[in-house]
Amino acid sequence: MLPQLINEHEQVRIKTMLELTAHLRKLPRENLNLFGEVIKLMQLLLVCPASIATAERSFSDLRRLKTWLRASISQPRLTHLALLHSHQERLDARAEYIVKTVVSDFITKTPERQLTFGIVN
Repeated sequence: MLPQLINEHEQVRIKTMLELTAHLRKLPRENLNLFGEVIKLMQLLLVCPASIATAERSFSDLRRLKTWLRASISQPRLTHLALLHSHQERLDARAEYIVKTVVSDFITKTPERQLTFGIVN
């Protein structure tokens, strides 16, 4: 039923789980209610790593991140740093926007910062 439902809206050949997810998001809610178990299975597949190499790579990244100098880093900060490190390609795509947002938030916190750094556009 699922292939027929997807082909009913668009004549596209789906090859990956991400493509399937994108097409399912376009469907009406009534149609998605028919596939509750399929949705749960897709969520599990999208969360689970495809191989052990992904998990091993994240552990080696963690070892590099938590060096002796950063041994006193808090757990939430280490978690955020690890996420940023493991998703560098996504971060690089939005880096300019993120930097502008952080700088703007920093400067607008106090009037003294606004006088020192000027007004951010």
